[in-house]
Amino acid sequence: MDDLLPMKNRLKRIGGQIQEILRMTDQEADCRHSVMSMTAVDRVPGRTAGKNLD
Repeated sequence: MDDLLPMKNRLKRIGGQIQEILRMTDQEADCRHSVMSMTAVDRVPGRTAGKNLD
């Protein structure tokens, strides 16, 4: 079970990033910041899954 802790923590961070993207969208923030956050969120699941398959 302890080996899943890093993955769970990363998924929680992804959730926080998604909430931030939604907040920026609601506030009509500069789209460059939203795009950077979306790019970060988009790349992580594959990396996280890959690390857990090793």
